[in-house]
Amino acid sequence: MALPIALASIVLVASGVSVSELGRFAAYQVGLLLIPGVLLWWALSGEAGLTLRSVCVGWALGHAIEIGAFALCAGTGARSLTPFAIIAIGTAALVWVTVRKAAPSQPADDEPLPRHWPLVCGGVVLLAIVYLAASLFTQTPLPEAVTEVSYFQDYVFHLSVSAEALHHWPIGEPKVAGESLPYHTFFYMHIAATAEVTGIELPVLLFRLVPSVLLAIIVLQLAWAGRALTGRAWAGPVAALLLIAFGELDPNPDQAFVFFNTFFYSLHTSPTFLLGLLVFIPVLVLAAELGEAKPRAGQRRGRWAALAVLLGACAGTKATILPVLAGGLIVYVAVSLALDRRAVRAPLAVAGLTAAIFALSFAGLYDGGEGGLRLEPPGLIADMRPVLQLEPRFEGVPVVEQGFWVAATVLGLAGFAAASLFGTAWLFRRRLSRAPPWALFLAAVFVASLVPFLLLRHPGGSQNFFTYYGLVAAAPLAAVALLTLLSSWRGSPSGARRGLIGGAAGVCAALALGTLVDDSRELHR
Repeated sequence: MALPIALASIVLVASGVSVSELGRFAAYQVGLLLIPGVLLWWALSGEAGLTLRSVCVGWALGHAIEIGAFALCAGTGARSLTPFAIIAIGTAALVWVTVRKAAPSQPADDEPLPRHWPLVCGGVVLLAIVYLAASLFTQTPLPEAVTEVSYFQDYVFHLSVSAEALHHWPIGEPKVAGESLPYHTFFYMHIAATAEVTGIELPVLLFRLVPSVLLAIIVLQLAWAGRALTGRAWAGPVAALLLIAFGELDPNPDQAFVFFNTFFYSLHTSPTFLLGLLVFIPVLVLAAELGEAKPRAGQRRGRWAALAVLLGACAGTKATILPVLAGGLIVYVAVSLALDRRAVRAPLAVAGLTAAIFALSFAGLYDGGEGGLRLEPPGLIADMRPVLQLEPRFEGVPVVEQGFWVAATVLGLAGFAAASLFGTAWLFRRRLSRAPPWALFLAAVFVASLVPFLLLRHPGGSQNFFTYYGLVAAAPLAAVALLTLLSSWRGSPSGARRGLIGGAAGVCAALALGTLVDDSRELHR
């Protein structure tokens, strides 16, 4: 991983970050986020030893500690005490671990890795950083490097709220003086805390350092989660690669977002979504393991506490996370009962905890607001470009119009989430009762995320964020399906060919729908 880190650092320095800023930021990340978070994970989980799991979960817990400490210190008018509050929590966790004398442990997902696994993960991290540099850094020159600049309106909003968090408390609406901001504000607290401690300017943090490091951690978490959930080492890096590098089907390179899948674009235009991923991925793994009763009896209470902390962090980073998780758990329990599987008490408890934290955050953080969402099936399908241009041709013809909407929904979903749908369909191509619990759980979260996609509309397309978290859950399914398909090609070519033919047929149909955009535009002229 040393080479990708060095190359990513070169990219950041070339984009205007000074070596001093890079060093201060790295020290902050390790000293005040990673180390306290890992110590808290050790204290809660009963594990000890620096493992991939402790790094991935600990970094998320570290952000939760930082945000909580900043909110406490800012609320009491003592912002400068934020690092000391973080250190105090980390020290308390260290004392607890030392007194309890937990023995070093090695979870099943931290068994020896394949030889080239770290190199491949590092390559995916570097690919993500280069992609981010091309899409974000080029559009956001740092203020000191230019005489004038006009940023995309979303970037201006994020910069304004970050400044609010740094200079005022409680955080207010930056566009209207004296108004509160019922919004997911944890990301802005993270930016403000980092600026408060390191002295780095907000634009450098918002446009360079923070999104780069968050994205790198998320890739690492995806690689760990894919391996931890599926038991297949290479499912993790493949899941990360599929999620980062493969989005919607693009039939025409001249037309962006034909099927409205803006996943990677949203990673830098919506940093709240980015931080939400950082805390959501460990929640997925912990929820799945607690649901399957994997931890030993002595570890379960601490892991429930860790899950509660991370669920609270999810609530304040992105409002769309907890409804998807709770919905997925309900679907999982319903299917498990239908399959006569008895172990549903733990998933029900996780669903109850998730729903309770969401209810508290909905009333407290968001003032009970729905944010402009409205019930209007078929949701995002109606906003896709091919549908917008083709629908007038079939409007008013009863049977034909219904047929059009059915076809548009199926093909629109295929264009929006081809890899996720193919992976889910491939793994469940045989009897559902044979599906392992982890696969059933991830598929349930993905299915739950499609409900707002198909039922809700929003002026800015923000209902997508529900489904984006579902795509994350489906990424390990797609990775396992791809790996299984490749291995079965050697052992049973006919079965693999059938899977490829079926997937290719769906892709071609969705691509055909997308290419009709140009034709319909010409006809309407």
